[in-house]
Amino acid sequence: MMLRLPFLSAHEITPAWLWTEFRKVVKFGLVGGSTFLIYFLLYRWFRETWTQGSYTLMAFVASVVSSIYNFFMHRRLTFRSSASVGKSATRYVMVLMFCTMLQTGLFFLGNEVLHLFDYLVLFLVAVPVAATSYLLHRVFTFHPRHGVR
Repeated sequence: MMLRLPFLSAHEITPAWLWTEFRKVVKFGLVGGSTFLIYFLLYRWFRETWTQGSYTLMAFVASVVSSIYNFFMHRRLTFRSSASVGKSATRYVMVLMFCTMLQTGLFFLGNEVLHLFDYLVLFLVAVPVAATSYLLHRVFTFHPRHGVR
């Protein structure tokens, strides 16, 4: 029996499609992990070289740089998009803002309302936010109707 997912164009769920999707999820995870590594290393480098600077500003700059890397890696590696950079970047920023709000809201709920340990909340929140990010990029930012192979 073949299932159809209307939000994924005309794809039927077949073993070949599942394998392709699995590879995209793995690539998404690798790009996400390398993005975090870039973010962390930049932030650490800023802290060591700019000792009197604002930690918030350092985190912001590291986040912007790592997000640019993340966009281009997902565009070329994960989703293989040939859509215009401007249009897909606009959609990417919309998804990024939504996921940031979701992450902040869930962190507030876990840490401030439920009084869970902040590092635990960071890890717990990462799973639904990453899943949401993948789905939104898959069906909105880098959807086949926008020039994805």
